[in-house]
Amino acid sequence: MATLAACAADGPAAGPRVSTADSLGIQVVEVTGLDPAALPEWRLGAEPLVRIGEVDGAEEYTFGRITGGLVLVGGQVVVVDGQTQTLGVYDADGTFVRRLGGRGNGPGEFANVWRLRATGPTSFAVYDARLRRITSFDLATGNTDTRPVELDDCALPELAGASPFCQGIDLLAGGELLVVSGIQSAAGSSPTNFTIEEIEPRPRFLGLVAGSSVVALDTVHLEPWTNVHDQGWLWFFPTPFYVTEKWAAGLDRVVNVRDEPFELRTWSNAGDLQRIVRIDLPRAPRTEAHTAALTAAIEAGDNAILQRYIEEAEWRATVPHFRAAVLDAAGRTWLEDYWPDIDGLGAPAPSWWTVLDTVGVPAARIQAPVAEDILMIGDDRILLRETDELGVHRAAVFSIERGGPEPPT
Repeated sequence: MATLAACAADGPAAGPRVSTADSLGIQVVEVTGLDPAALPEWRLGAEPLVRIGEVDGAEEYTFGRITGGLVLVGGQVVVVDGQTQTLGVYDADGTFVRRLGGRGNGPGEFANVWRLRATGPTSFAVYDARLRRITSFDLATGNTDTRPVELDDCALPELAGASPFCQGIDLLAGGELLVVSGIQSAAGSSPTNFTIEEIEPRPRFLGLVAGSSVVALDTVHLEPWTNVHDQGWLWFFPTPFYVTEKWAAGLDRVVNVRDEPFELRTWSNAGDLQRIVRIDLPRAPRTEAHTAALTAAIEAGDNAILQRYIEEAEWRATVPHFRAAVLDAAGRTWLEDYWPDIDGLGAPAPSWWTVLDTVGVPAARIQAPVAEDILMIGDDRILLRETDELGVHRAAVFSIERGGPEPPT
């Protein structure tokens, strides 16, 4: 799989060279001479601090489909069951405390819980993507507050073919909502014979909605999608070996990570561009090893159409540095090493991640589950979704054990 470590230089390990300048109030950081192989290696604890969920047990400990969660400062765990649209609240030892929400459109109810964000030691907010509203809960006082979010007219900069509609994608601790403009990719065709079709996405705008105000942050591009048609069947997935950028929101900031060239941009929760970090990272060439696991997974699934796609597809000669970005509670950016995902196949277990410090300089490497199974990353612990061989979901909290000091920035 592609990795930042794949770009390590020959010779003895040495710390990266970091230079910082100021440009019109924006900090510009240049990182060169990076040897990722010399970064400290962090680890997840061998056993979970707490695991919540049972195969056959009391209703409060069984989940239909875990789709979100968070850990509050005091150790309380909140777990989202997407099947029932409920939030289970548990003490730090996993003891059930209460259930919140439920499917509906009344106060405190949900249609599509999309994001959770801790807003205080005992409080958190929930964004419902279908009802377009944010509901805040305070576990100490029992107070609940719901407010709508207007997304039909985001007033983001216009692009050709743009719609004023915005899609909420993440939530910040101050109640700001990260959005992307509702520009759709060009429509694909519907052939009946075997056809490989790549759909190029149009650019979108990334923005922040706070109350009635909207701030445009950046122009962003999604990776292209591939449609594979055959006799009325259709498979669609991100085009392998093609990632342009990923974005993420944290407690008080938004980051956008670009791959060519490698650049990380950070905005405050007010929408101010604060920092641009550029890291000198050459692209790694694609080799047979990059596709071996994917090919084996497709062959094991006995999917003749995807097997034919593997044989006929023309892929890029280089491999992206990352496939996902996550911000932890301390403001560090976690980047998952790239692996080609076709119909959910080919996932490593576990995956490798590079952790960038709060400035954006690579600080550590760590093995952790793929991004889809990470519910939240705190300062010193991580909340994961586990799935057993029966497809049963559990939530588990693991400690993050740091293998060495972060490099000075």
